[in-house]
Amino acid sequence: MEEQNPKYNLRVLVDNYYCFSFLPFSCPKGLIIFYGNVNIVITTHNVNMLTIDGIQQKVPYITNGIWITELPDGAVNIYFTDIKTTIVASRFNFKLRVAEHFFLNNTQGQCGTCTTFQDDDCIRPDGTIEDTDCCPTTARDWLYNDTNKPYCVATTPASCSTPTTAPPPPIPDNCTILCMKILETPFENCTNSFLDTYYENCLFDCATTNSTELTCSIIQSAADNCDNDTCVDWRSPTGECKMNCTENLIYKACATQLDDYCEDNSVMTGENLLNYHEGCFCPAGMMKSEDKTKCVSTCCLDVNGTRREINDKWQDQNNACTSYKCTKNGVITRTQTCAAQDDCIESDRKWDDEHCCYTCVTQGLCKRKIKMTNVIKEVQNTNCTANIELYVCEGNCPSSVYYDTQTHRTERKCECCQEMGTEDRIVKLTCQDGRENEVYTYPHFTSCRCKKEVCPGASTEKPYTEIFF
Repeated sequence: MEEQNPKYNLRVLVDNYYCFSFLPFSCPKGLIIFYGNVNIVITTHNVNMLTIDGIQQKVPYITNGIWITELPDGAVNIYFTDIKTTIVASRFNFKLRVAEHFFLNNTQGQCGTCTTFQDDDCIRPDGTIEDTDCCPTTARDWLYNDTNKPYCVATTPASCSTPTTAPPPPIPDNCTILCMKILETPFENCTNSFLDTYYENCLFDCATTNSTELTCSIIQSAADNCDNDTCVDWRSPTGECKMNCTENLIYKACATQLDDYCEDNSVMTGENLLNYHEGCFCPAGMMKSEDKTKCVSTCCLDVNGTRREINDKWQDQNNACTSYKCTKNGVITRTQTCAAQDDCIESDRKWDDEHCCYTCVTQGLCKRKIKMTNVIKEVQNTNCTANIELYVCEGNCPSSVYYDTQTHRTERKCECCQEMGTEDRIVKLTCQDGRENEVYTYPHFTSCRCKKEVCPGASTEKPYTEIFF
């Protein structure tokens, strides 16, 4: 497919190869896409391989209006956001959807023309329009001269006259049974009249190639081309065409939404599909991992990359006041703030469960208290004043006196409520004569504690009498 009059420089080529050595038939190996100044090659015949401008890339690949992702059935979806064009490439077929707004009356090639009617789909490069049953013949006229395939050279356009065809090959029973699915119950709601054609092609290809994979791809193509609002659940979980899902994925025949997925420790909602889609999906309640290779129960990863479960809690390794909780929507971050904390030694600190905030637990009743007071400073015969918040240490501390029979002394222990830590604070004064820049410096007590003092008569030696029994 290409534009008749290049405007967006979009051209899509099918790269074929001989997929059966014993037959002169070719299969699509991939697509070569030219868009703007970008050259995209997607190979699908073995594993999906992507190159952008000759450089191999990984799927998904998203940049500058080009979204390349893998669909649940293994096909590759290429979407150009600026021209609303979608290309889907899979093992044996591909689909191209362009927007009329950008391409109406301006396409040509094997895919026909983007017009409101189908009578001109079988058109030759010179503009000659043939009957719709001549499309297989006119398709050969659109051969692209590839310098890497000098053996693929365009020949003289063939006539659309009815050729003499060879008798069809005998149809094995297994082909009849397999292809009959197209005419049976799963397809009964398809209103399109193309099913007979798919059935005939299915029989011919199955009998000719004896390839179950190719035969199943024809049935899949028939299901894909059923009405957009119709689900065709045709695969048997144990039959020849069953879809094998890797990891912990499960097969779904009629999905309408891609799996939710993990990104930045959050659950991102999967994209809604335009119509029913089959493929390998996550079980209910699970979502795709960050690299989209497997299903996981949560999107919660800690700093070590360990996946956490719902309601798990953990702390930041470098900040005890930052904690995390795993929820069904991802990780919730909680940052705790502490009220003004007194300064006290570690042994007097009582920490909370997170070891973030503490309170000072001092001996006795020695505590800090606030007193508002007014300070007056005389400067050059004028008074300068300010109200300050003054902290004082106040309370009772333990004291004791006892006689020590080992030292033969009366021991006295005294503790006083005193400041533990101080810092200087400065307050700006207001002066009666209006002068400025006068300040007052005073000590601010940051914590209080009972501190040992020397008691009067700290120890007194007493005579003693030995007692004998």
